[in-house]
Amino acid sequence: MAGKILTPLALWKGFRIEHTPTFEIIEEKKARGILVSEIYIHGRKTESGQVKIHCVWARKAKTDVSPAVIVASDLKMGADRNFAVKLAGEGYVALSVDLGGKLSDDDLKKPRYTVYPEDVEYANFNAAEENKTKIKGEVTGTRWYERGVALRYAIAFLRGQKIVSDIGAVGVFGACNYLWYAAEAEDLKCAVFVGNAGWQGYRGIWKFDDTPEPQFSDSALKFLAGIDAQAYATHVKCPALILSPTNSYEYDMDRASDTVSRINDKLYSALDYSVGGRNEADFHCFNGCMNFLEEFLIKKGDGSSLPKTPTVKCAVKDGMIILEVTADVRNLKTVSAFVAEEEVRPYLRAWEKIGEAGGGKGGVYSFSYKPYCRSGKAFVFARALYENGSAVSSVVLCRNFTDTETENNGKERVLFSSQLSEDVTAFYQAEEGRGEIFGLRSEKGKDVSVGSGPMDMHGLCVRYGTLTFKINEKKYKPADGSMFMFDVCVRSGESFYVKLVTDYFGNKTEYVAAVKIFGGDIWQNVKLELNNFKTKDGMGIKSYDKIQAVEFSADGEFLINNFLWV
Repeated sequence: MAGKILTPLALWKGFRIEHTPTFEIIEEKKARGILVSEIYIHGRKTESGQVKIHCVWARKAKTDVSPAVIVASDLKMGADRNFAVKLAGEGYVALSVDLGGKLSDDDLKKPRYTVYPEDVEYANFNAAEENKTKIKGEVTGTRWYERGVALRYAIAFLRGQKIVSDIGAVGVFGACNYLWYAAEAEDLKCAVFVGNAGWQGYRGIWKFDDTPEPQFSDSALKFLAGIDAQAYATHVKCPALILSPTNSYEYDMDRASDTVSRINDKLYSALDYSVGGRNEADFHCFNGCMNFLEEFLIKKGDGSSLPKTPTVKCAVKDGMIILEVTADVRNLKTVSAFVAEEEVRPYLRAWEKIGEAGGGKGGVYSFSYKPYCRSGKAFVFARALYENGSAVSSVVLCRNFTDTETENNGKERVLFSSQLSEDVTAFYQAEEGRGEIFGLRSEKGKDVSVGSGPMDMHGLCVRYGTLTFKINEKKYKPADGSMFMFDVCVRSGESFYVKLVTDYFGNKTEYVAAVKIFGGDIWQNVKLELNNFKTKDGMGIKSYDKIQAVEFSADGEFLINNFLWV
């Protein structure tokens, strides 16, 4: 592409499928009326061989002609059998595709994966290479292009099946990039993007930071113009739904709405945030995905029955953050408003729900919140939940304020108490990816919630462990010398751990305090000083300054209440 202005259209101009994709069956099973085949699709030929695209192909054993869904699965996890079977059960012909290929030696091995020949082995997943966003040579000689080609061959395979009518698509995290490429050129009826809304070339350049945007090098501009997903949004030819975790380290939630805004206004497009998600989107996002596919593939609709994006206005008045939310009232269940303070890095925010209202009221809702005066910034968005289980979210707004615009100069010592509020929004699952589908939580009941404990006292009810980023904010940061105190009830087992975590998304260091707990239906009060926390090598920590998260875990289900520092 030397000497040319690189654009998505220029990059893919003249691309064509060189041959009708054939395939070979590796394994085939039928269960509960679903036929599941593991296959290799024969992709493009290179100088040293032919790409063999590993897929899981699921469909009802007795299928006439049905719409199909192609899934660009997470690059590390490979073809997602569970998602393919789930989609087949809903009446789709499902094809889950591995684009990541062979994992590097430092990673877990996939049982099967897409085989890239030796001359294009750079398309194989290497964790050290994935976050690089600069291109020195030809774009057509990169992993991004090669994986994009593989996905197009997989789509061509689907299109050639007599049992397939229309085709929709779902992309998961890193593999989303290649779905953006396909949505620009392929005749897809709809596309769902889980996690990845682009702006990878802006990593570390925060949308709401006050620092000026840097000058990009030519190699960085080449990536932004021809590889990064947002460059393709303008050219997308089908309705699009973006499902974005709020706390993903790799994908910037603040810029997801910028990508949506680039999509043609004549096409339906929407965004939904999964609060607290890092590597997966919540159950409402899963419902939204399934309803979205149904609208365009089963009902063959135009999106007019799907909810419109809520709008938010934000102001500071009398020391309060005032939000006005306008939502689509058709089949509206609830509207919720969320606020996080101070932290310009989205992945470290502790989102708190500041209000929830039922449907009605003409679609206009007001919420108020008193920020800590020294935070300097408040980030807000709204989420509208509908009777069918779908949700849509507004853009994220940032409201700067001075310490004279609010009188709230007292730091918060209480991180959670059911007597003050039963909102648990800022407490997230410590472990993700336990659901049957990677990247989308397709089951209920795995969120942190409020449960009833001894003496009818409520508490955070946790099954797999919980963490909060609240301690990362000035408002909640303990003074050195402070103690953590909380009440805990562990239903069974005796192991209970509290962790203070530094550099949570980087070279994570965990300072752990093991707490002796008696299992049973009783509350126990726990007090922990800073010197109670040690690394596995026995190293202590002298200050709370660098702590970004607090995590609780136990062998079984547990409840926490009155969590504060003194």
